[in-house]
Amino acid sequence: MADTTLPAFNLPFMRLLATVISAREVAVVKDLADVIDVKDPAKGPLGPPTSQTVAEVKKLAEGQPVSVALGDAGADIKEKLCLAEEMVFSGADILKISVSFVSPKDAVAILKMLRNKVPPSVKIVSAAYSDDKKALITPFDLPDISKRAGIDGILIDTCYKNGRSVFDSMSVADLGAVMEKARGLRLMTALAGSINISHIKLAKDIRPDFLGVRSAITKSGNRGEEGLDPVFVQLLKDEISKIPAGAGSI
Repeated sequence: MADTTLPAFNLPFMRLLATVISAREVAVVKDLADVIDVKDPAKGPLGPPTSQTVAEVKKLAEGQPVSVALGDAGADIKEKLCLAEEMVFSGADILKISVSFVSPKDAVAILKMLRNKVPPSVKIVSAAYSDDKKALITPFDLPDISKRAGIDGILIDTCYKNGRSVFDSMSVADLGAVMEKARGLRLMTALAGSINISHIKLAKDIRPDFLGVRSAITKSGNRGEEGLDPVFVQLLKDEISKIPAGAGSI
């Protein structure tokens, strides 16, 4: 089951959420990442990993919180709820799910069901994509939906992993406005989407609580290829740790 003693995460500086795709990558990030994220890029932007991978990562994380992607909410809500239970049993402390492709009403209902399905100690984060024109829910909608659903936080990410970052599809002003609204509702905030070290100066004006990275810390630059570079992880951690966060908590 998930760790019931998650840290409060009320630190004054931005924190690093580093994505791994296998347990073999954990050693590179466990002493630097504030949250170790697990997903399968082959299954989409928030592709769910296997429960075995989650269990292996949790074992090696040595107490670091583990977040797990559940994919996109849709008609398969019963499957998603079962998947959530499976991931929590395997060690997930935080669950992330995109609500971009359902109506706002359905998003609230799905998130409430998810909230009620797992223990209160497990944190629920809703996600919306900044770059998908077909989305029914945009990042601007996310804070109100998440607050109504009674969950813990929001994530703005990109759907299309084509090298374009979240800053290519939303302005710093718009991203900052969404984060500020979420903070006002006492929601944790996270930002991801092909972010690399050159974007750190932009993140300073947005002040998410967490900055999520994958491709920027890989040896190849390809999010789907295994292998992390400890130098890249350290550089990002050093830069992120200098930036005041929005003081959200999970």
